[in-house]
Amino acid sequence: MPLKTIYQQAYRTVIQTLRERREALGITQKTLSQHLGWPQQTVSAIEAGARRLDLLEFVKVASALGLSAQEAAALLQTTWREGKVKQIQAPSRRTQSQ
Repeated sequence: MPLKTIYQQAYRTVIQTLRERREALGITQKTLSQHLGWPQQTVSAIEAGARRLDLLEFVKVASALGLSAQEAAALLQTTWREGKVKQIQAPSRRTQSQ
């Protein structure tokens, strides 16, 4: 059975990076949760790996921590490259001659 993304190292790295950024900025979980309009327990559960952060929530958290869309995308790209996620190769197209 494939490992769920919440348990994969690449996902944990993204969450850890967001947490480290929050801490470096001196922002508490409570302050971040208030800014996002979420319960503090939600931020705690995300950082602890007990709750999955979906794509839209990721963008919202990244933005709240001062990351631009480009910086957030770069974070994801770097993490995926480090995780050596294989890219799907499109099947080659054969031209049919008639």
